[in-house]
Amino acid sequence: MSDFIVSTDSRNSPMNLLNEGAWNLRIQRIPKASFLCKNISLPNVTIDALPIMTGAPRPHMIAGSKITYGTASLTFKVDENMENYQELLSWMRGIVGDPSSNDHKKLITDPRIGRGMRDTEYNIYSQGSLITTTNAYKNNYEIVLEDIFPIDLGSMALNQETDNSVNIECDVTFSCSNFRFNKII
Repeated sequence: MSDFIVSTDSRNSPMNLLNEGAWNLRIQRIPKASFLCKNISLPNVTIDALPIMTGAPRPHMIAGSKITYGTASLTFKVDENMENYQELLSWMRGIVGDPSSNDHKKLITDPRIGRGMRDTEYNIYSQGSLITTTNAYKNNYEIVLEDIFPIDLGSMALNQETDNSVNIECDVTFSCSNFRFNKII
């Protein structure tokens, strides 16, 4: 049975809660790697608040014209060949690596992804796609993360004293210029 909240507004029908199912993030730059997420935090969104002096003891605040997106972070399950972890590590090394390194050469010449964010020198950006499901486990929304690149890859704890049923997990944080929701029909 689905959990729901009964709205106090008679114009609205009962509201189903967002399913806490398995989140799978796909990144266009690294299509062979899959990120089965334990959790994901979408970027925070802020707008400037500008003070206007009105002669009153304190300024009156108005909304500014700049919107800023924070970072997207997630905890993912590391696959048995560690491909998802290695792809992120290679991407990060390529961003800041020595121009003579293979990771750097691969990054700036990768034909799979076009340049993003008006970037004329480096090809560091990609697009991420996260699918949400309904409580009936049907695809509902695609959340598209635009112009992402990894800025923090957490440690990967390899511990032989844990239960074999526990998967190895890792955290990653992405810079993100925007995100949008596409309804899946």
